[in-house]
Amino acid sequence: MWLQDARNGDKAAFGHLVRFHQERLLCLAYAVLGNRHDAEDVVQESFVKAYLVLDQLKDPNAFRRWLLRITVNKAINWKKKTARSWLELDKQTALQSGEPPEQRLETLERRKQLQAALGQLTPQHRAVLALREEEQLSYEEIGELLGLPIGTVRSRISYARQRLRAAFLSLDNSQEGGGVT
Repeated sequence: MWLQDARNGDKAAFGHLVRFHQERLLCLAYAVLGNRHDAEDVVQESFVKAYLVLDQLKDPNAFRRWLLRITVNKAINWKKKTARSWLELDKQTALQSGEPPEQRLETLERRKQLQAALGQLTPQHRAVLALREEEQLSYEEIGELLGLPIGTVRSRISYARQRLRAAFLSLDNSQEGGGVT
């Protein structure tokens, strides 16, 4: 109902769509970019684009996938344009978690390791991995969404997972040998 109303020019209805999809798109953009501020900018740009071309959406049932595609494309293009570091941590969230200090430090360290490992992947590899793991899309849906053959989707996901495992092993091994005596 909100979608149809938004297509008919109802800005409040589009506002409902934004609130409904915003967090999910933010997680996806963050997975590609690794920077919350950039992810917020990308999501905002994605919604602006969606609003401006809403009349071009042929299948209203595909709205969510259409938004995902816009967001992934914008995030990949943003990453290409900006050379910001993947190592930014969302410390505010960790500090507000209520965890004991030792556990907070461990959580921050694991996030840092994950961010560093993800930072070794291309935006395209991070995108397919996020769509598979975060959005729980099938290989077919990812291929359709990104305009890729299913074999390419499978190989990108496989490559991304292998690189992630290798990066984590490398990080774990370097930390074991780097202790203070």
